[in-house]
Amino acid sequence: MSDRLQPGSPEEAGFDPEQIERIKGRCAGWVEAGRTDSLAVLAARRGTVVLDEAYGRDGYEDDAVSLSTDAVFMSASIAKPVTATLIMMLVEDGRLGLNHPVQRYIPELRGERKDQICVHHLLTHTSGWWVGEYPLPEPPPLDELPPRDPRVDPELYRRLCWFYELDLVKKPGEQMIYENFNFAVLGEIARQARRN
Repeated sequence: MSDRLQPGSPEEAGFDPEQIERIKGRCAGWVEAGRTDSLAVLAARRGTVVLDEAYGRDGYEDDAVSLSTDAVFMSASIAKPVTATLIMMLVEDGRLGLNHPVQRYIPELRGERKDQICVHHLLTHTSGWWVGEYPLPEPPPLDELPPRDPRVDPELYRRLCWFYELDLVKKPGEQMIYENFNFAVLGEIARQARRN
């Protein structure tokens, strides 16, 4: 069996084609009814992709384009179990250490007490970071930031650079403060660790 996903029919993957059509209709209906602005869905089994579709628009603006299947957007909390699993796989492989300082993987992280933030602090939301109230302020434009790896989404890069600059509200390890960006930073650490 190939380790790559290939498009195919529901029958090839052992799915009921009627149920796949039902899923498509339900997804489109949720967007049409305003239950969600957009969503992307992929169903695969045994290496065969039977559903890969996007619904809605890529943004909140009136003139936003239709969402594409290759759109990049924040998946927030649903990404946390996947990110945590990847981090632990990298730890198991010896490519990452839970007690290693975050600066080991992200050297541009500077500021008071930031040298004390370890990977495990990000996993347990005890880094001391907290964004505060939402909506978030606009991060700096790309042309004001250091060059980025072209494989990193530009919007994510802008937001990470902005987040790195935030002061800590607590000393690392002092208090659990739920902060989504802890896991965005873990994602970047995983990317760096996988490259090395």
